[in-house]
Amino acid sequence: MARPPTNGYGFPWKRTDQCPCGSGAEFGACCLSVGGRPAMTIGSLVPRPPKSGEAQTNCYMAAERDCGGGLSREHYISRGLIDGPELRVRGLPWQHEEVAHYPDNLVARILCRRHNSALSPLDAHAIRFFLAIEAAIDHAQRRSLSRQSRYFLASGHALELWAIKTLD
Repeated sequence: MARPPTNGYGFPWKRTDQCPCGSGAEFGACCLSVGGRPAMTIGSLVPRPPKSGEAQTNCYMAAERDCGGGLSREHYISRGLIDGPELRVRGLPWQHEEVAHYPDNLVARILCRRHNSALSPLDAHAIRFFLAIEAAIDHAQRRSLSRQSRYFLASGHALELWAIKTLD
């Protein structure tokens, strides 16, 4: 049976529970903000020091002069979101039939390896968010007598940054 909310905000985690973000730390020391609400942190999206001083041609972040490793193959859709060897797309206005796309073909060369690596936490947050949506839909569609609640924690800020990174 689900634990009822333990505070006035409606979330079920106690300060001493394992944090729902998956870090392994206690909720009170991890994603519980000073104001008493859950707030996942993104972490640094800046490459580790020292600054390289290089600008990689065609890297979207070249103006920062902190590139390195040559251009990467950045996936348009985070690889962890594609379940299986292909992504099947249907229902777009210009499509007449379902089309298969292979993850290794859904790439751009717009970031150097150094910046791609620094921005990878955004991919992890997006994967976590979309898997939580999928789990919530699966939970809602199950027909059972159990009314056990499921709770998920995701960062809207990280998802917004991931969307901007993906769309650029």
